Amino acid sequence: MFDVFTEPVEAGAENGVVAGVFIPLADLPGMALAELSTTGATLDSHQVYSLLNSIYSALAQVPSLGIINLVKSAPVGTGPDKFTEGVGLTLQFLLNLQAGTLTTIPLATIGSEAGIGAVYLADIWPDCEKVAAEGAISGAGFLIPDSWIENYGATAIASVETDARRWIGALMAGIISSISPRTTTLSTAIITRTNPATLRMTGFAIPAGWYDATNPITGIASTDISKLRVVQETYLIEYEMAVNPDTQTLEVNIATS
Repeated sequence: MFDVFTEPVEAGAENGVVAGVFIPLADLPGMALAELSTTGATLDSHQVYSLLNSIYSALAQVPSLGIINLVKSAPVGTGPDKFTEGVGLTLQFLLNLQAGTLTTIPLATIGSEAGIGAVYLADIWPDCEKVAAEGAISGAGFLIPDSWIENYGATAIASVETDARRWIGALMAGIISSISPRTTTLSTAIITRTNPATLRMTGFAIPAGWYDATNPITGIASTDISKLRVVQETYLIEYEMAVNPDTQTLEVNIATS
């Protein structure tokens, strides 16, 4: 699904590196160097597991404006030494009826919530890097291309210290559109995922607390309320894990149904 590197790459023309965000192996929980050399649905399974658990670990206890209901489901046994679990979240966007735009909910600029709610990629993957086309790759890991993210509604970020809430939304939308659940012929760890073909947004009016005059939760102005709505959609991805009692290790379980 994403561009894999098993060793460093020097910057230079025609080195095969595209512009994007590089996440090193050290920032990818549950992923080993050998797994970067896998392909197809096997590689996708490892990448998805690692990305989902990175996001959950970093953001579950952190206020993120517009990223809500971030949950990790309790493990459910599926057989001897096997279980499923999943990660889900709801993404909220601001719909401007007058301008016809869908944007990230603006952060508050006054009160106790001022500046609170942004998400930075460096907080999720501390050693990740923004890489230019034909730029250098520092070591093993994988790169999420800007073009891939842009296909799912986000603008490429300029820095890993830039608010990346829309980027995270595009990542999740792209993942559910790019992976397929396990079948009798497809071997993967992915058991279920929100079906992008049937996913529907829901909406609601702006809550009063979001535009409070002195201590608002967001940067929405009360004078704009009549033309604004909040819309949201929920993503869930479930995968299967295998336990090895002899080595006391845990791994995504690549198998058919």
